[in-house]
Amino acid sequence: MPFWKLNYHLVWSTRQRLPVLRGEIARVAKASILSTATKIEVRVHTISVQPDHVHFAFAAGPKW
Repeated sequence: MPFWKLNYHLVWSTRQRLPVLRGEIARVAKASILSTATKIEVRVHTISVQPDHVHFAFAAGPKW
């Protein structure tokens, strides 16, 4: 039986690190990431939206 364990940590930042990810924009960004992760079948560990950047930790199989 095959076994894999591939974990990733991606970080996105806003242009010039401007603090624009607040309120509704932050909620939409997080929902969009979760929706895409569900579509491509990755296992989300955590998503942290900060005003000037986003952390996204997930596991993905070798097909990606």
